[in-house]
Amino acid sequence: GPGQSADMFVIRSSHISMEQILLSLLESGQPKERPQFVYASLADLKKDREKDNLYHCRNKLVDEILADTYNTLHRIYSVGVRLPEMIYGPWGRAHTPVYDLAEAAIGYHHRQNKTHTANDTVGDFPKDYVYVEDVIEGIIAAMQYREVSQCSTLFDLSSGKMSNLTEVNDIFSRVLQTSSKYVMNTTALTSKVSSELALRTKDLLKWSVETPLPTGLAKTMAWHLDYAFPFGDRVNKDRPLCTGDEFRKRVGLEVCASHDVLCHLGRKYMPCSSECSIRKECTPSVFDEVSELVKEATEGCDIVLYTQSIGYDVQDLKLCSVYEEEGKAIICNFAFVPENSHLVRAAVDKVPENHLKSFGISPTKKDLLDSSQFKKRKTQKLNGRLLYKGWILIWLKEAEKVLTTVDNFLLKMSPGKIFHSDVKHAVYVDENFPISPKPDDVLFLVAQTHRPALPHRNVYRKEESGKKIKYSLAAEPERKAVIVVSPLKYKKVTETGEPAKISVLEATKYMQVEIGDNPEEKETSGLKKQREFYERVLGFVNRVDFRSNREAWYKYEFKNWARTRWIVHDMRLEEGRQFRCDWYQEHIQWDNNLDQLSFAHIITLREIER
Repeated sequence: GPGQSADMFVIRSSHISMEQILLSLLESGQPKERPQFVYASLADLKKDREKDNLYHCRNKLVDEILADTYNTLHRIYSVGVRLPEMIYGPWGRAHTPVYDLAEAAIGYHHRQNKTHTANDTVGDFPKDYVYVEDVIEGIIAAMQYREVSQCSTLFDLSSGKMSNLTEVNDIFSRVLQTSSKYVMNTTALTSKVSSELALRTKDLLKWSVETPLPTGLAKTMAWHLDYAFPFGDRVNKDRPLCTGDEFRKRVGLEVCASHDVLCHLGRKYMPCSSECSIRKECTPSVFDEVSELVKEATEGCDIVLYTQSIGYDVQDLKLCSVYEEEGKAIICNFAFVPENSHLVRAAVDKVPENHLKSFGISPTKKDLLDSSQFKKRKTQKLNGRLLYKGWILIWLKEAEKVLTTVDNFLLKMSPGKIFHSDVKHAVYVDENFPISPKPDDVLFLVAQTHRPALPHRNVYRKEESGKKIKYSLAAEPERKAVIVVSPLKYKKVTETGEPAKISVLEATKYMQVEIGDNPEEKETSGLKKQREFYERVLGFVNRVDFRSNREAWYKYEFKNWARTRWIVHDMRLEEGRQFRCDWYQEHIQWDNNLDQLSFAHIITLREIER
């Protein structure tokens, strides 16, 4: 019958939960010992335009009746906070109206450089839009309020100013369309609510809506820009889309404070020499002083082959290379080493005096009195000019010391800002790689980053009987790779000889062997935290009981274990920069040497998001 329908179960289950909380408070002791109980209700309890809204409104009405009943019978004090129907702001939820409008506006504007038009205006009823920070301040104020009479209390956090999605979309369009500074109306809203409850809320809590709709939507849009382009948008610089901070300046809002994690999407400041640094403030690194030198040295290079030996006193380079300036592509080889190392001192001392003049280095009278000054000048002038074992040496100050993860992995994982814009591909080779790369090897690896489009074609194969069989292959689109690495080698295989699935712990052990660490030794704290975090993510994300029956089951599953002793970066693709920055930012927060583990996590996340 109607009373047994699934629709009524929604209301029954909700009021059972509310009553359970009230019963727990009743059993917690005397009234003075009981905690302050604040619950959320709805500003408009009479809306019944949609079936889901009807149930939600009736549930909240039942909550208020239960709270009042327990207060009358058992002196259970409670504060009900009636929230507006449309709370908006940063960290919104997908498939909610304001969130989807902001994402659509950014996506459309990014592609067309035009304003976005809301197509779906069906059911666009006027609603009360209140910025999330105003609501939070109201809730905090309600949590601190205690009625002298100990009667249950209700507060109304609505603004009373009604707007619809068409108005919201118009504001988004205006602030995105203008390339000049947009003057934001920062005048606080004047509440049009004159109900007794609204006036009582304003009087007792000293609370009112302080954020006008245009200001709140501009803050929301800034957050969405940071979310859509976490490391800036280098491809479309001529368009008015920009970073969140730049957008805030343009519309006259304050930029994010350095400690404001919510505003900054929880992202740390990046090194100044990183291509991922988009904010005004940045952190120093060992590459800052040679940044311009490297850009000048790599100008005109199609491909940069590079390695690094930093963090200790380098005696010699294990890898040899061949430096060629002729061919289909100009390949430039660079080795980054500490300035204060045996290798650099020996290389500088071996330069004949007659060759020094060609570099513009001649001793002065002062140098005769103090030879250390001449040596210092020689070291400074010869940086980026000496060829050793096929590598142009670039030496870094203070790089012989033990370096942080931020410095150690900057060049390997995120070299875009260090090299010149002429560089199309950057090929990294680990200093302990067993094979010295040759030009043909480099060209072969770079060729793997691009596959041309293939037309529909027929392929013929002969069977053992000699009969010819025709296979028809479908056309394939052009494909580009933002990064190329090799798969992780491990011995665990299936019965068919294919690589078997391995756990995060097993993969970590294989990675440690790959980089020369002992997997039997105790894990560093950074590696242990990272591994355990990924294992917990597997347990939480993939649990069925956390999912709706209507939700597609996308599993967080590691499938791409990689080796990173050599890496090919495509420096031309913006998607490549975004991937490198995601990978670099993920890795530096864990403070360990297994960048392969961070790589697997980023790949897995992207598969889920896709």
